Amino acid sequence: MFSITLQTILLTCFLIYIIPGKSQVCLTFIDPCPTSWHLWGNSCYIITETIVPWASARGECTKLGGALVAPRTVQENDFIGALIPAGKNAWIDCVLDGSDVWVCKDDGEEVQLRNWDLGWSPRQPDEGRQRCAVIQREWSFQYLWHDHCCNIDQRSACKKPAGPRYIFDE
Repeated sequence: MFSITLQTILLTCFLIYIIPGKSQVCLTFIDPCPTSWHLWGNSCYIITETIVPWASARGECTKLGGALVAPRTVQENDFIGALIPAGKNAWIDCVLDGSDVWVCKDDGEEVQLRNWDLGWSPRQPDEGRQRCAVIQREWSFQYLWHDHCCNIDQRSACKKPAGPRYIFDE
């Protein structure tokens, strides 16, 4: 028995015969995400190593070619949370606006998901001076949102579209 690793597949050229004996195309599988990024759905994700205040988190993601993310679904939230080191936090694009309304955006579009830690004392969000949101990876592997003071240094949760999964060469 043998096993084919992902690396083997990514480096292998498969010949596809379009017209038997006449034409052939080489199909090469490639990684759709840059090194250190993680694929989920049609997007790539990374939790930055650099820690910055919330106001700089968008810039950190932009430098990496992505954007600060606010999860759209519980599944996306859990995927992002699993990338965060245990017991740590990562900024998301969710902030308390001037009208005391939480505004959470992904790719400039408002998202409906709110995954606040309602079991925490005090309940989240407890607002006050804490006007920016993080996903907190708790030791129990729950990935719940907490409001934090915006000037605290944290990692950033970044997202960008995945690239192609294969290329054709003639």
